[in-house]
Amino acid sequence: MTLPGQPQPIDPALDRVIAETYLRVRQGRYEEAKERLAQAKTLAPEHPAVLEVEGDLFYAQGRYRQAERLYRQAFQGDPKNAKLEEKFATALVKMSEPEMLAKLGPDTEDSIWQRRVSRPVWASAILSAFLPGLGQLYNGDFLKGGIILIFSIRMILYNILYPLIHSFKDAREFNGIGEILSPFVQGTMLASMLFFLALMLYSVIDAAWIASNMKKK
Repeated sequence: MTLPGQPQPIDPALDRVIAETYLRVRQGRYEEAKERLAQAKTLAPEHPAVLEVEGDLFYAQGRYRQAERLYRQAFQGDPKNAKLEEKFATALVKMSEPEMLAKLGPDTEDSIWQRRVSRPVWASAILSAFLPGLGQLYNGDFLKGGIILIFSIRMILYNILYPLIHSFKDAREFNGIGEILSPFVQGTMLASMLFFLALMLYSVIDAAWIASNMKKK
């Protein structure tokens, strides 16, 4: 006698038919699986193992609502079956996916990404040439663009403009071009300018490449 909440015993003949059904479901041989399933239902139509393998068949065919119903019935008969509980939960999630996608709208990941960064290549390049990092921000690459922009402003203020302003202050005459340009020929100043130009070139190329690449998606 089977107590409530305990799984029903399974005889060897039924076990063999269920195993054959499950094997054919895994192989994608659904018509043969249906034939074996009919045999199993003749032997024990309400047995949890029979309901489970029928749910497996529906699940494999993408019929998640029918699979969820069968898994639920099987789980009620075998509530301690962890594997059956997992199948039941998975079918519930699959059954809810169309509703979740409908709430999210028609946008896919690719279309959202494309809409976010779909920008004219020339605009991205010009902005990066004007100030490195602006092109990346325009494309929607906020993290990279922010880092480049902050670094660019810091270099302009402290490595180029600040020495240049002081060179003008120190020049005794307006035509003291040698004193005005002296910071530019010093090693540190020259290296800073070259590095800034390299950063600008990178920013232009990167922003243009990102914009052109995303337009193809």
